[in-house]
Amino acid sequence: MNKVDALKNEFESIKDEIQDEQQKIKSIKDMKSELDAMFPQFSDMDINDSTNLDRLQELFNDIRNLNEQIDNFYFLRELKRKKFKKIATAVNVGPFCRIIHTD
Repeated sequence: MNKVDALKNEFESIKDEIQDEQQKIKSIKDMKSELDAMFPQFSDMDINDSTNLDRLQELFNDIRNLNEQIDNFYFLRELKRKKFKKIATAVNVGPFCRIIHTD
Protein backbone atom coordinates (compact mmCIF):
# COMPACT_ATOMS: atom_id res chain seq x y z
CA MET A 1 0.00 0.00 0.00
CA ASN A 2 2.90 2.37 0.76
CA LYS A 3 4.32 1.78 -2.70
CA VAL A 4 0.97 2.69 -4.25
CA ASP A 5 0.84 5.91 -2.22
CA ALA A 6 4.44 6.72 -3.20
CA LEU A 7 3.64 6.09 -6.86
CA LYS A 8 0.49 8.19 -6.53
CA ASN A 9 2.51 11.07 -5.01
CA GLU A 10 5.13 10.75 -7.73
CA PHE A 11 2.38 10.77 -10.37
CA GLU A 12 0.92 13.95 -8.85
CA SER A 13 4.39 15.52 -8.85
CA ILE A 14 4.92 14.63 -12.50
CA LYS A 15 1.44 15.93 -13.31
CA ASP A 16 2.28 19.27 -11.63
CA GLU A 17 5.55 19.49 -13.55
CA ILE A 18 3.76 18.81 -16.82
CA GLN A 19 1.20 21.51 -16.06
CA ASP A 20 4.02 23.96 -15.24
CA GLU A 21 5.77 23.12 -18.52
CA GLN A 22 2.53 23.53 -20.44
CA GLN A 23 2.07 26.93 -18.80
CA LYS A 24 5.61 27.91 -19.82
CA ILE A 25 4.92 26.77 -23.40
CA LYS A 26 1.74 28.85 -23.48
CA SER A 27 3.60 31.86 -22.08
CA ILE A 28 6.34 31.52 -24.70
CA LYS A 29 3.76 31.22 -27.47
CA ASP A 30 2.08 34.38 -26.18
CA MET A 31 5.44 36.21 -26.15
CA LYS A 32 6.16 35.02 -29.69
CA SER A 33 2.77 36.27 -30.84
CA GLU A 34 3.44 39.62 -29.18
CA LEU A 35 6.88 39.88 -30.80
CA ASP A 36 5.43 38.93 -34.19
CA ALA A 37 2.85 41.70 -33.79
CA MET A 38 5.50 44.24 -32.77
CA PHE A 39 8.07 43.19 -35.39
CA PRO A 40 6.27 41.59 -38.32
CA GLN A 41 9.37 41.82 -40.51
CA PHE A 42 11.00 39.13 -38.37
CA SER A 43 8.00 36.84 -37.96
CA ASP A 44 9.00 34.58 -40.84
CA MET A 45 12.57 34.25 -39.60
CA ASP A 46 13.70 30.82 -38.57
CA ILE A 47 16.65 30.09 -36.29
CA ASN A 48 18.25 28.28 -39.23
CA ASP A 49 17.90 31.28 -41.52
CA SER A 50 21.56 32.27 -41.48
CA THR A 51 21.18 35.17 -43.92
CA ASN A 52 18.75 37.02 -41.67
CA LEU A 53 20.70 36.12 -38.56
CA ASP A 54 23.90 37.45 -40.15
CA ARG A 55 22.08 40.63 -41.13
CA LEU A 56 20.79 41.04 -37.58
CA GLN A 57 24.28 40.45 -36.20
CA GLU A 58 25.72 43.09 -38.51
CA LEU A 59 22.96 45.51 -37.52
CA PHE A 60 23.64 44.86 -33.84
CA ASN A 61 27.37 45.42 -34.37
CA ASP A 62 26.71 48.67 -36.24
CA ILE A 63 24.46 49.93 -33.44
CA ARG A 64 27.02 48.93 -30.81
CA ASN A 65 29.82 50.67 -32.73
CA LEU A 66 27.70 53.79 -33.13
CA ASN A 67 26.96 53.84 -29.40
CA GLU A 68 30.68 53.51 -28.66
CA GLN A 69 31.45 56.41 -30.99
CA ILE A 70 28.80 58.55 -29.30
CA ASP A 71 30.18 57.68 -25.86
CA ASN A 72 33.72 58.47 -26.99
CA PHE A 73 32.60 61.81 -28.46
CA TYR A 74 30.95 62.89 -25.21
CA PHE A 75 33.86 61.58 -23.12
CA LEU A 76 36.42 63.46 -25.22
CA ARG A 77 34.26 66.57 -25.16
CA GLU A 78 34.12 66.41 -21.38
CA LEU A 79 37.91 65.98 -21.19
CA LYS A 80 38.42 68.98 -23.48
CA ARG A 81 36.01 71.05 -21.38
CA LYS A 82 37.89 70.19 -18.17
CA LYS A 83 41.25 70.96 -19.81
CA PHE A 84 39.97 74.29 -21.13
CA LYS A 85 38.57 75.14 -17.70
CA LYS A 86 41.96 74.45 -16.08
CA ILE A 87 43.75 76.59 -18.68
CA ALA A 88 41.22 79.40 -18.29
CA THR A 89 41.61 79.29 -14.52
CA ALA A 90 45.40 79.37 -14.81
CA VAL A 91 45.26 82.29 -17.25
CA ASN A 92 42.92 84.24 -14.97
CA VAL A 93 44.70 83.43 -11.72
CA GLY A 94 48.23 83.99 -13.10
CA PRO A 95 48.08 87.80 -13.39
CA PHE A 96 46.28 88.06 -10.04
CA CYS A 97 49.05 86.04 -8.36
CA ARG A 98 51.67 88.26 -10.04
CA ILE A 99 49.95 91.39 -8.69
CA ILE A 100 49.82 89.95 -5.18
CA HIS A 101 53.41 88.72 -5.39
CA THR A 102 54.80 92.09 -6.52
CA ASP A 103 53.31 93.93 -3.57
